[in-house]
Amino acid sequence: MGRFLVRGNAEAEKATRKLEALKREAAAIKNKPTALWIIWHNPLLIAGPGSLPDSIMQLAGLQNLAANVNSSYFRCSREWMVLQKPDYLIWTVGDLPFRREGIWKVFPEHKIISGLNGDILLRPGPRVFEGIESLKQRIRK
Repeated sequence: MGRFLVRGNAEAEKATRKLEALKREAAAIKNKPTALWIIWHNPLLIAGPGSLPDSIMQLAGLQNLAANVNSSYFRCSREWMVLQKPDYLIWTVGDLPFRREGIWKVFPEHKIISGLNGDILLRPGPRVFEGIESLKQRIRK
């Protein structure tokens, strides 16, 4: 049993170091790109402050444009979303097959980040760091 606990402590320390490194990297970014994390499209549900997607965006060096709303997850109008003028829209629930329809045409294709593994990004655990790195790579493209 002791071997499992020691290994667990080592993994926890590794995760803590990775988390601190991500925080330092994000803090060093002067002009953070802005983003909105779309949880669902109909009704339009966005990740707000204190949500897991909000934390992930911060660790990836993004500024959540919904950070000042009064709810962790909230419904908003499509007009509100467009008026925020995000640098990126993040969508992790499958692909966005409807993204070339209606209001979604307003956003250039390269500004919509989809196809990320939501199982890794939206389930807190050691693999979330892989998801954050994937998000950072998509932003750098």
